[in-house]
Amino acid sequence: MGIQTRLLKVRSSEKRSLCAACQGHRRLCGKTVCPILVKAASHTRLEKLLSKPTVYGASPPAVFVGSWNYPKVYAGPMVPPFSHSDTAIMDLPNHWITKSLEQILQYRLALVRGKRFVNVHTAQQPDRHLQTFQELVMAGVPADTEMQFTKPPRLSITFSSREPPIGPSADLLRATVTQNPSTPRSIDTVVSDTDLRAAPGIV
Repeated sequence: MGIQTRLLKVRSSEKRSLCAACQGHRRLCGKTVCPILVKAASHTRLEKLLSKPTVYGASPPAVFVGSWNYPKVYAGPMVPPFSHSDTAIMDLPNHWITKSLEQILQYRLALVRGKRFVNVHTAQQPDRHLQTFQELVMAGVPADTEMQFTKPPRLSITFSSREPPIGPSADLLRATVTQNPSTPRSIDTVVSDTDLRAAPGIV
């Protein structure tokens, strides 16, 4: 066993010991908010809302696109199991500067992620599922969206240094945007311009 592997195991053991001694109250890890307690509170709030294989709510709008198994990657809408006008903040990191860590975690962990395999090469000629994802993510305001799953979303919440916290997820049967989301003119212009290259299009 290498030195680095042994160090990682020691640090992991130390973290577990801190959590056992702290129990989220003494802040021994130095964090102002205990992510484990926030995770537990999110589970409690979402448990009843996610008891069925259907979620209806106002997407910020947001769509998840993974990288594993490229070019066939997981993709799908991210929708909270409730509908109100201010869900846009849940996927706007540039507006989080005045928010507490607990608020940010609550935003992220409440977003239910629908997922199905999508071939990235079909983006210009999408099937009806991918077309729905595209229409949703181009919307300028939160869009009422219904997701139907193969089974109720799994309350598995993960933390990673590579991406924002991810909340519950489930395999997606279908997603329906229950209103006609308006697309900002600037976005519609870029998407419609088939000769525009990706770099200037993103800008």
